[in-house]
Amino acid sequence: VLDKIPQYAVNINYEHKRIISQTRARVHLNYAEDLLWSKYFKEARNEILESISICFTFNAFVLYAKSLIIQILSYISPKTKKEKECDGKINLLYVNYSFDIGGIETLILDICRVLDKKKYNVSICSFQEGNYLESEFRQLRIPFYVLKKKPGIDISLIFKLRRLSKLINVDIIHTHNAAQWLYGALSCLGAKKPSVIHTQHLELKKDKKMLLSSLRFLSKKTHSVVCVAEALSGYLANSGRINQKNIKTFNQNQ
Repeated sequence: VLDKIPQYAVNINYEHKRIISQTRARVHLNYAEDLLWSKYFKEARNEILESISICFTFNAFVLYAKSLIIQILSYISPKTKKEKECDGKINLLYVNYSFDIGGIETLILDICRVLDKKKYNVSICSFQEGNYLESEFRQLRIPFYVLKKKPGIDISLIFKLRRLSKLINVDIIHTHNAAQWLYGALSCLGAKKPSVIHTQHLELKKDKKMLLSSLRFLSKKTHSVVCVAEALSGYLANSGRINQKNIKTFNQNQ
């Protein structure tokens, strides 16, 4: 959008062009910081160089130097956080937008209470801070991670979730509802693991057309799609254009 403004704006002056250039440079710099946080050093430096080519700033120079220092330290320093060693258990990560009191949130908590601890290492990931049920999970000695989501579509969240999955050696990501499914599936692209299991509880709102159109793609990157009702299975098959063979309906009697 910023690239197109000078082409279509009427009577744009030098001051406007300068502000647009500064904004474009800042976008690249903000993205570079997210990449650096996830230790994608080469990609981060490419974004910084792109920012500098648009509009040189001292902050960009400092961030570039910082990326070099952090990468060097990551090679020479002992790791403070080791991936979980394989103990024969399945490492399972539940992902949800928040863990305040609600139907999905209490459902995940109840599942965690009854899961066989000899078979599963369970972790929780929330996209929101200040979760009411966090203390309940911690009482069960279940690790609780917060990856704060920015407003709107947060591309950096994909890289953060991917980094977390590698850090704790996740085998399965279990997402609930479409937005979390989007970030969970995209974070696994190109990786051998984790596998994604998704549970859909509701139909999407009418203003979520773009998200609805992406469901068919997400289902191809997902091991199982579980619906809580037959009507919802039909909705995903028809409106979401998901292959009926990939959809399972939860049966309380099973």
